[in-house]
Amino acid sequence: MFSEYSTGTHRFVLMSDLLTAFHKMRDLLNTIGLDIEMTAGWRGQKEQDEYKAKGTSNAAWGDSPHNFGAAFDIVPIINGHKTYEINDVTWSKIGFAGEHFGIQWGYDWDGDGIVNDKDATPGSKFDDRPHFQVKNWKEKGFKLYEEEPPIG
Repeated sequence: MFSEYSTGTHRFVLMSDLLTAFHKMRDLLNTIGLDIEMTAGWRGQKEQDEYKAKGTSNAAWGDSPHNFGAAFDIVPIINGHKTYEINDVTWSKIGFAGEHFGIQWGYDWDGDGIVNDKDATPGSKFDDRPHFQVKNWKEKGFKLYEEEPPIG
């Protein structure tokens, strides 16, 4: 099942379980004074092609978990400002909060708690700290997508 999430200016579509994990992750981070905002969720073919052309994504259409509502990207909010320029300790707190709720972090691809150790899934050996995805997204994403394509 897919669910919609809106920030007021943006609308995102995600697998329902992934959206629940995002909310839990954000709530946990808020308890230690950190805030995050979602910046990406499901991407259609046109948007994925644009991301690939700009170099924002390495994945072609159909090869990204975003194409199946199985991934989201975030931006940290520090002192009221959205920024990716934060220290490694803060990134680790954000990443491990996501992993705590069972989602895969784009800086610890193999989930061993050692960030960017290059023992990642083949083809995913790059630093994508803002990225979180469903583990085994291809299997889960294809099945769910066939049963119920994303909303909108």
